[in-house]
Amino acid sequence: MADAAGINPEKVGCMVGTMIGVFASGNGENVDNAASFDWFEHR
Repeated sequence: MADAAGINPEKVGCMVGTMIGVFASGNGENVDNAASFDWFEHR
């Protein structure tokens, strides 16, 4: 579980709010691979 409290607008300003999402990385390499996510759950 991750604590996103450190990026709330009250602490850092100039943000519209906390955003949570999923992403994929090529670890610094240019790659032609794709990532597809059909499901995400946040509790």
